[in-house]
Amino acid sequence: RCLREPSQFPRLSAYSGHFRHLHNQLDIMPVTDWKNGNIGVFKESAFPIHVGFLSVRDGVPTVIHAHARRRQVIEEALVPYGAPFAVFTFPEVL
Repeated sequence: RCLREPSQFPRLSAYSGHFRHLHNQLDIMPVTDWKNGNIGVFKESAFPIHVGFLSVRDGVPTVIHAHARRRQVIEEALVPYGAPFAVFTFPEVL
């Protein structure tokens, strides 16, 4: 399934626009019941600001995400980021 890209996100409401787009395209699920490959949305202050794939490596919950300062995609422990405030899955994934 290919996610539809909106043609433009308003600059001032980009955070809520991205979140609405995820909510319209994917299935939301309980944050305590996530599985490998689910999409976690993290917030800073009151804004949904960062998205990553949730995973477990060697028994440790991790997040795979684009790290802006490192300018690369990395997998790192979820603990420093805290639990995501929303978790999504693709409708086709059980």
